[in-house]
Amino acid sequence: MKRNKLSRVLVVLLGLVALAVLASLFFSASLFGGLDRPTLPFATSFAGAINVNTISDNEIREVLEGVAEGIPRVVVVIGTRPEMVKLAPVVQHLRKLKHMATFVIFTDQHGALLDQANALFQIRPDFRLHVMASNQSLADLDARLMFSLGRFFKAFAPSLVVVQGDTTSAKVAAEAAFYLGIDTAHVEAGLRTFQRRLPFPEEFNRVVADYTSRFHFAPTSISAANLLREGIDHQRLFVVGNSGIDSLLHIAASIPDSEHIKDILSRVDKSSQIVLVTAHRRESQGSTMRGIFEAILTLSQIFGELHFLLPVHPNPNVRVIAEEVLHDQAGISLLPPLEYADFARLLDHCSFVITDSGGVQEEATAFGKPILVIRNSTERTEGVLAGVAELIGTSKDGIIAKVLPCSFCPNSNILYFSFDRYQSSWWTRRLEAA
Repeated sequence: MKRNKLSRVLVVLLGLVALAVLASLFFSASLFGGLDRPTLPFATSFAGAINVNTISDNEIREVLEGVAEGIPRVVVVIGTRPEMVKLAPVVQHLRKLKHMATFVIFTDQHGALLDQANALFQIRPDFRLHVMASNQSLADLDARLMFSLGRFFKAFAPSLVVVQGDTTSAKVAAEAAFYLGIDTAHVEAGLRTFQRRLPFPEEFNRVVADYTSRFHFAPTSISAANLLREGIDHQRLFVVGNSGIDSLLHIAASIPDSEHIKDILSRVDKSSQIVLVTAHRRESQGSTMRGIFEAILTLSQIFGELHFLLPVHPNPNVRVIAEEVLHDQAGISLLPPLEYADFARLLDHCSFVITDSGGVQEEATAFGKPILVIRNSTERTEGVLAGVAELIGTSKDGIIAKVLPCSFCPNSNILYFSFDRYQSSWWTRRLEAA
């Protein structure tokens, strides 16, 4: 019994050290040259990703036949494009480690958007769930994920599950692992608005993921403080920065404008300032979303010197309203969902950003772009505190009133995270000393 307990502790420590090493490293140029698995015994046991829903539990276990007994098995769960962006460096470095076997499972919560991002990062999944269904409810998505992930974890018996952020995929993966007594590491832990339904369902998801995870990797000292106030053990809490910014800055520096971006920019008057707009939050869908788009239309009519670029989210609850309100309007370009590299390039080109996205708040700040946040609360409070972002709410009149007097004029050179804080390695040294 003692031997089994010791083995479990060693497994967890190995997983922690692996995550510590990867978080302290910057992106290498090889990342975008293709992310092949390291040479491991199981690398040739299958040609591509296995659809978990089409194989038996025994066939899931057969994948492990080539893995030496006693080698820790880490499963990284990725469901959406933001998870892909922020977990790419995690997978990159985990797969370089020879003393553990790292497997990646795509839940396909984002379907096409996930594959679009993967075309850039080349993270080859070992397993896929294919849970994406047209216009499915959160309850349906949650149930499908719980059944598939619960069955997979039970058969595969990973030593550690790694999840990221506040998606339904991350929440359910952490929850399913918790039920089975499997340790979870939560990347981007501790973000809070302290309003249960804002954003919905992300606030609920991230709280559940934190409470069911054993290890917490917080991006900033503010998020770490949130966790400490909630009683999270400080010995299992690490401030590691934001791996998504590593991805963003590397892409911005190494990938030039694509032909698609050149075509978009060619249709914008050279004297115009570009405003990049994203809107998709579930709690804003319906009449609130229509009001947001009507505000953009009004602003475009008032400010002829501005050109609004709006990559439209594929969710029909967003896309239909955007097309009804903004299609074929002067000074507004509705764009299809952009590949991540193209989105990064537009961020670099724009003058300021209007968004309800948490990730875009981080990314725009990294580029030094002022941000108008069309939400009533944000879990990324660092930008607001530093004066580079302003919460302007979601009402049509409120959005227009905030922009009209040009009341939002922060110093666009302020970065609410320094690169040192993004990529701090103090806790890596602490682990190494231990």
